[in-house]
Amino acid sequence: MKLYLVRHGEPNSPDIDPEKHLSKRGNLDAEALGKCLKERGVSISKIHHSGIMRAKETAEHLSRELSVSEVSKELKLTPNDSVKHWADLLETYDDDLMLVGHMPYMSIMIEHLTTGDRTHIFDTPEVACLERAKKGYWKLLWTLAP
Repeated sequence: MKLYLVRHGEPNSPDIDPEKHLSKRGNLDAEALGKCLKERGVSISKIHHSGIMRAKETAEHLSRELSVSEVSKELKLTPNDSVKHWADLLETYDDDLMLVGHMPYMSIMIEHLTTGDRTHIFDTPEVACLERAKKGYWKLLWTLAP
């Protein structure tokens, strides 16, 4: 199973947009990231996002580029949530999956699933591809930012 952890695209400043929709650059970058993933042959059937506007819009761009029909808001993906919920839940998945969220969550998730070393800081947007080697053991394969 492969897991794609994605940090949302660049949002507008909260001064001009309290909901922090994706900025013009954020929209272009999220679309470009989706195209890059498609060119790499990424194929998934589900994308889950935090429900926060910038993550939702990033997930929508990725779903269009990757032809993913199931996109949903899920609990426990916001910036300061514990990663334990999803780390445990991932052990029940067999199909490749994408989670779209925020910092520091994504960095902590990589730390929790792999080496325990939080050295990866996600850009906006960026994806990290992890692969489950066996139950409870994951390895980081690659990262990509447009």
